[in-house]
Amino acid sequence: MGRLPKKIKRPLWLDWDGRGYFGVPHEPVTPFPSTPLAEPTLAWLSAFQHARLGDFRYVDRISRIVGQEGEFVPYDTCSDLLADAGPSAAFPELLDFIAQHHWNFELTYAWCQAVAARGRLRDIPILVDAYEANVTPVTDDHEIILMYISQVIDEHELSRFDDVVGFASFEEYRAAVEEHCSMLAERFGGEDVLLWRGQPTSVRRMARMFLECAGQRKIVLPAWNRHRFEASTGIDCTAMFDRRGSFKPLEAAAIAEAFLDSPAAENYVDGARYFFGHRVP
Repeated sequence: MGRLPKKIKRPLWLDWDGRGYFGVPHEPVTPFPSTPLAEPTLAWLSAFQHARLGDFRYVDRISRIVGQEGEFVPYDTCSDLLADAGPSAAFPELLDFIAQHHWNFELTYAWCQAVAARGRLRDIPILVDAYEANVTPVTDDHEIILMYISQVIDEHELSRFDDVVGFASFEEYRAAVEEHCSMLAERFGGEDVLLWRGQPTSVRRMARMFLECAGQRKIVLPAWNRHRFEASTGIDCTAMFDRRGSFKPLEAAAIAEAFLDSPAAENYVDGARYFFGHRVP
């Protein structure tokens, strides 16, 4: 059995109002365990550490360490790494699970998050189906899927796609999404485009978003915006939030401005995914 660094929590989790990926030991690089199901936390840590250095060969195995008895790695922790560093080969398995309308709705939501964070336009109908399949009078947790959809296809902060209330029926919502996706496919050259907020995913655009926040008061910025930027660049964004988890726009703008002024900013191609500055295949 491998030994975890002292900084690693059991269960392992990521705090995007706190240290994010910088709450996880970066060095020394942990060898990927020969029995990842028996050592899921060690497997996650190793996959992260290798991916941070541009070696993505272990990330697609993270989807298979969830739901094990005994040691437990939270679903969100696994979906975050798959979303950020999962190569294209990792996603068919997630999409198949979602399409099966599995009884484990919490894992379904986690994989929906990963799929949406990747942002491939072709996958949106599967997310729409997942929402419909998970509607229940007991809880409204399924509503998060609509938020994921809107983060992919709509550039507006107040999106009409993050709620079905404004539509006469769910079928009307579905039709509106399909029409909007067809428009995006025509605009950007097909359904395989990777989108973030209605445009090809762009690390520089993520940074400019933080600059736009600098002059606003009492702004509330979703932690996943920081998450996307930190994961893409490998820049420590802890200073963007105070100890209470409140967003600090001036500190965020300073981090973003330093990035945009650096030569590294020119290395990022719009429409591509990156993890700690390395292009994800």
